[in-house]
Amino acid sequence: MGDKIEVFICYAREDGTWLKELENKLSTMERQGLINISHNLKISAGSELESEINKFLKAAHLILLLVSSDFIASEQCYRIAERALEKYQRKEARVIPILLHESDWEYSIFGKLIPLPSNGRPISSWPDRNAAFLDVIKGIRKIVEELSSTASQSSTPQSTKSGNSSPQREPLMPHAPKPQGKQEFDVFLCHNNKDKPEVKRIGELLKAEGIVPWLDDWELRPGLPWQRALEQQIEHIKSAAVFVGIDGIGPWQNMEMRAFLNQFVRRNCPVIPVLLNDAPKEPALPLFLQEMTWVDFRRSDPDPMERLVWGITGTNPNAGGPLASGSQNIPGQASASASTSPAVPIGLTPRRRRDLEKRRDMLLEEQNMRNERLKATRKAWTIEMNPGIKFQLGAQIKDDEEALAGLETELDKIEQELQ
Repeated sequence: MGDKIEVFICYAREDGTWLKELENKLSTMERQGLINISHNLKISAGSELESEINKFLKAAHLILLLVSSDFIASEQCYRIAERALEKYQRKEARVIPILLHESDWEYSIFGKLIPLPSNGRPISSWPDRNAAFLDVIKGIRKIVEELSSTASQSSTPQSTKSGNSSPQREPLMPHAPKPQGKQEFDVFLCHNNKDKPEVKRIGELLKAEGIVPWLDDWELRPGLPWQRALEQQIEHIKSAAVFVGIDGIGPWQNMEMRAFLNQFVRRNCPVIPVLLNDAPKEPALPLFLQEMTWVDFRRSDPDPMERLVWGITGTNPNAGGPLASGSQNIPGQASASASTSPAVPIGLTPRRRRDLEKRRDMLLEEQNMRNERLKATRKAWTIEMNPGIKFQLGAQIKDDEEALAGLETELDKIEQELQ
């Protein structure tokens, strides 16, 4: 095994328990000899704190920022984050924000980096904390493997005058972002991070239709700014779908994301507002989107997937062929009047029925899993004597009961629509 990847973890003092949990989850990689972990708690008594942190930062190839409101408020953490970003800009290290709790981290100095967990939801907001940490560890392992691969490629034998050869190692350096080239994408999926699971599901359905979607989770490596990757690719994306769910607009409405969406408008590409199943009755849309014909997943008629595919491809599912560019009713283009709507088949289309049945099967599988876990947790709660553990088990029971209630409601809606 070659050199280990040096991992430095920066955290606020108040988040010490989260540091310990993350370190425990990283122990497998440490035992494999892949990484060496450093942080404040590893500074020996009597050492000068600032000097030791400088050594850790200088050696680090991967820097993890444990993000919370306490982290953002900490002057020391802020200074370390600044220095970490300087290393990142010099291509000397990768920097990954790991979201612990809800905060306005997107407006911080590291707010342009892609975080973990991969769906952008803080670990504390996941119903299953172990699943959240697993997502984080998988993301870190992927980056460690990339860095290790780079180190192996940079280690090549060099001949000396005496005829002997000895391996000369270059410092471990991260891969520079690979150019995206001219890969063509059919649609950019613009969404609030809180809606990511549903947007991913729709993205998979689009793939099944032969449509190539651009979604951050599928196209961006954690630790890199999404703006740069999107700037390189945007000319090769043919349309944009802007998703709105129960939480309304998300970070896509900030000035940078508006600028990207405006580029689609200037290029006469469709920009399609998509209302998700839980969208508000009167969703708030940016002014330039309000005149666009939208796709509404709150309704089954007309089939929202058919209309979304129509908006992306320009192929009318009711006419059997591409429409002329002057048509008024393509989703994502300005509508001549609010009353115009395309002819649609009556009842559920085969595609919609297929999608609903697939969703129902997934929900039933999750329901069975949660029911089994709930039984085991309730049994453990009844025999547990430790008050702290009993409290944690009670919280898990409450989370599972709430999740099961939500699953039951969604399954009822699906069954009603399938009838």
